Amino acid sequence: MLRMIGQNYRMTEITAAIAREQVKKGREIIRQRNFWARLLINNLEITPGYQVKPVTKTNACYVLPIRVDASVRDQMVKGLQERGVPVRAGYGGPLYNLPAFKPYARECPNCERIEKELIIMQMYSHFLDEEIIDQITEAFIGVSDAVIR
Repeated sequence: MLRMIGQNYRMTEITAAIAREQVKKGREIIRQRNFWARLLINNLEITPGYQVKPVTKTNACYVLPIRVDASVRDQMVKGLQERGVPVRAGYGGPLYNLPAFKPYARECPNCERIEKELIIMQMYSHFLDEEIIDQITEAFIGVSDAVIR
């Protein structure tokens, strides 16, 4: 099997038609995601155990990366998922671990360390509102209290 780095950017006509309409909504979707991310970040800044970078004008916030201590990350992800928060543990590992990148790989200990500290939250702007952000905040606080104590 041939393994190579590359992309297949071809799309069907129906995908192009849908994408064309979605692009019109893009700025508003990004504005909403950034708004909800800022609100959640403000709530998490006062919650022990979480580190979150502020949202800048160049962010699109399709996900919100949250750093925690690596020793409790998996417990926190499990607790958040049990409370219905759309999170996962890390991004999935450094690219250089993928077969296509093996010939070019160089170890990056910082990347590997940070990957073990990340909780990734999906920012689905179409279903977020203040009530849901409050529920998510309560879930983060509850998990922090239960795991970190």
